[in-house]
Amino acid sequence: VPFYFQKYSTVSDRFAYLALFSVALFVAQILSCLQKNRRLPLVFFIVSLAWLGLKSHHDLRHWRDDTAVVTQVVRTNPSADHHFNLAEMLWREFHGKNPVPGTTPRPLHPPKTRLERETWLRVIEKHFRAATTLRPDFAEAHNGLGMVCVMRGKIVEAIAEFDKTLEYNPGLLGARRNRYLAKLTFSKTR
Repeated sequence: VPFYFQKYSTVSDRFAYLALFSVALFVAQILSCLQKNRRLPLVFFIVSLAWLGLKSHHDLRHWRDDTAVVTQVVRTNPSADHHFNLAEMLWREFHGKNPVPGTTPRPLHPPKTRLERETWLRVIEKHFRAATTLRPDFAEAHNGLGMVCVMRGKIVEAIAEFDKTLEYNPGLLGARRNRYLAKLTFSKTR
């Protein structure tokens, strides 16, 4: 997982740091017990360390790839930025691209069937909508939502999202083009 995720995440370091702190306490306690010959603190710290180790092992599933980390970040700290980041990552993977540009590529599993594509688009739309709900002036999220609406055939809604994008950030690259293409698609379907 790239280091820069720590800037956004309470997930990426929470369990590792707790476990490392526990190891330090455990070692210190062993040394103390050897000198004083007490067994109860030693048993307590062995049980604590075992529990924290099991918890850390259990939470390793959140580290399997970048998307899993950001998904867990959204669960623990659902902000507009986190929803947007997850939607963008899923959008890139939906199109068969590496979810995080500049990181080590991993095997991608973009949707193959129509049902899979529709399911992915619903999930991506959900996260873009959450971002725009939490921060209504989030132009990039409105633009992404507009792109998903185009893919789902919701052209009128897509045009409205592109209008919001341009209202909040008139200079956003691609937003005018996206709006134009959506209007062109709408005029052809009439």
